[in-house]
Amino acid sequence: MEIKLLDDILRYLIYIQKSEKPYIVNAKDIDLQFQDVNKQFFSSAIKKLVDDGYIYLEENVNLNYIKPTVIAGFCDITIDGILFIKIGGYENYYNKLQIEENLMSDLKSEQRRHSNSLVRLNRWLVILTLVIAVGTLVAALYYSIEILSFFCAFDK
Repeated sequence: MEIKLLDDILRYLIYIQKSEKPYIVNAKDIDLQFQDVNKQFFSSAIKKLVDDGYIYLEENVNLNYIKPTVIAGFCDITIDGILFIKIGGYENYYNKLQIEENLMSDLKSEQRRHSNSLVRLNRWLVILTLVIAVGTLVAALYYSIEILSFFCAFDK
């Protein structure tokens, strides 16, 4: 609902701007349009839109969090706000973030799985190398004895 409210405020401002007689919206008009929303939350939403640079408010606007009041002053959407809502707004932005988080989580679990597989493979390679080394030592010892016995180093 919170994300939807931010997008709805931007869409409302675009709608006003595209109307036959566009006008600068009084912030009270926005407040009336969204009167079912908690006033404190609405003030926070407007503040976020201003901070993000998507709407412009007249300088002397009261955005008091402790005692929220009806916002006074004039409000207009910026070009960044128009472009932002065209590419999907906050809802699309947070959906993309969620998808990226899921992909990162999947990637980390896949890396963990591959890491465990490589550790297991590495362990078997070490064991195989030890077996080959022991076999090589046994073969070297055997053939050394055979060579020495060929040259009669050992008397029977």
